[in-house]
Formats: sequence, C-alpha cells, structure tokens
Amino acid sequence: METYGISKDVMFLNHVREVAGFIKNTYPNIGVMMWDDMFRNANVKDIERSKVNRIVTPVVWKYVVDVDTFFKPDLWMKYSRLFRTIWFGSAFKGATGSDQYITDISYHYENHIGWLKILSKLSSTVHVGGTMITGWQRYDHFAVLAELLPVSIPSLAVCLSTMRKAGVSKSELEHINELLGCRPDAPIQWSLDTRDRPEPKCSFPGHKVFEGVYMVKNAQYYASFLNSKGSLLAWHKEYNLKRDFSHSSRIKFLLEKTSKGYTYVTKAEAIMNSELPKYFSEETHVEWMETNIKPLKDLLQSKIAEAERLLKLDTWPRRPIHNIIN
Repeated sequence: METYGISKDVMFLNHVREVAGFIKNTYPNIGVMMWDDMFRNANVKDIERSKVNRIVTPVVWKYVVDVDTFFKPDLWMKYSRLFRTIWFGSAFKGATGSDQYITDISYHYENHIGWLKILSKLSSTVHVGGTMITGWQRYDHFAVLAELLPVSIPSLAVCLSTMRKAGVSKSELEHINELLGCRPDAPIQWSLDTRDRPEPKCSFPGHKVFEGVYMVKNAQYYASFLNSKGSLLAWHKEYNLKRDFSHSSRIKFLLEKTSKGYTYVTKAEAIMNSELPKYFSEETHVEWMETNIKPLKDLLQSKIAEAERLLKLDTWPRRPIHNIIN
C-alpha cells in the first residue's frame, strides 16, 4: 500500500469494484448488495473515485435496540449523496449473544421499531429500498451455534408484523399466537424472564424444539443459585466442600434447587435428542447438545452428588478448620 500510495479503504474499494463489476457484467439483471460497515467510515471522494457507489446498493445494518439513536445524521447525508437506494439490515435472531440459545422477542421488536423511526425521518431525503430481516446462525465460522430457527419463529412473526403494521398491538399479538398455534394459557413469552416459568405450548413446525429451550432456560435458572449472584456461595465454596463443612439447611436448599434444574435439563435432553434430528444434520445436533445440555447436566448432577454426600453428615468439627482436608 505504501508503494502505491493508497490507503486501506481505497484498496478495499478497488477490490469491491472489481468483484461487483464482474458480477454486473456477467449477470446484468442482478443487483449487487453489500454490508455498509465495510465503507461506513470511508472518505466520500474515495468512494466516488472507485465508482463503487454506482454498482452496489449498501445495506445499513445494526441490531441494537436503540438503533434510531446509533447513527449520526451525517451518515444519511453521505449516503444520500452517494447512492440512489439504500437498504436497512435488522435481525430477528442471532444478535444478542454469540452462544445465545433462546430468543428475546422484545429485544428484536425494539430493533425493528428503531428502524421504523429512522425510516420516518429519512423518507424525504434517502430512498430506502427495503429492510433485510436477518437471522444469524453463528457470529463467525469458528463460533458455536446461536439460536436455532425453530426457536426464533415467534420472533420472526413478531418482527414481520412490526414492519408491516408499524408495531404490534395486543390484538395483533393475540393473532400471532393463534397463527403459531399457541395456547391462550401458554402463549409466546415477550421477554426473557429469569424465573422458572412454564414453557409456551404451540403447534407451529419445530414447536417442540422451541419448547425444549425454555426447559433449558428453567434449568439455567436453578443452576444460577450456584453462580456469583446466587444465594448459596458462603456455604458451598470449595473451602467448605474440601472439609465437609456446611450448614445442612443450606445444603437441603441447594439439593432442592439443583434437583429441579436437573429434572428440567433431562426433559430437555430427551426432547432435543428426539426433535433436532428431524430438522438438522448430525453435526448440528451433536454441537447443540454438547454446548447447551451436557455442561449444564454435568454441573447439576455433580452438585446433587455433593449435596447428598454432605447431608449424610451428622457431626462437624469445631473451628478452626483450615488444617482439615477430607
């Protein structure tokens, strides 16, 4: 780049021009679209010199909830000068965590509401061709799976309705539940509650996979009593376990929570082993189970065994106990 006196942006734009130009020359009736972030910060004159703005249509993407406040006004001024048409890129799944297994409908709804706000502001200055509603399966080639499609169908239904009707009313949400075959007493869950809640009961294709991940979520809730924000830490540290020294009432509480979690995860395991092969390859099936079921099941199983062992004790040493290792 130093030899030819060009910047990284210019080198990239020249590459895009060659690739997009080849596509246009080979298939004249096909339009070329590309994600805008690759040249979002590039100089206007560099883009004009490359003539990329004449052969590609940018898809301006962002998947955050407050997308309407994310972009600065000068970006739209820049794109209105460079491109005849732009598209928006939103997401109905695969944008809230690289290993996320369950979809937060409210999050993706807000993302689409934000894009609608942008559209209302830009309607007189920039021609918007449409919105590309994306659903990502992995963050990149090396990452594990994010949410599976059956898990996200309710979110897709809500997002499509949002773009069509500029929002989702209570009656429209009821209609979506009806279309998905969800029971009135067990509808889709608008937001992800960390508590133990009954899983939705629906009948759309893949609904059992959808229901299975809510069992995993409930198992995670009970496993959360063991984490850094749980209520058992002072009685369940490695220090306690090495010395068989803990309060029996606290361990009974631990056993109660982990047993409930274990029940959920074993039910989920049976459902997913039955349902995932119907829709996905063996590779996807194995990866999902090893990522989302096995570590959780192993954790809960080990904590149940620890609790049962500690509850068999009926005598405890006096403090100090630092020299006692069992």
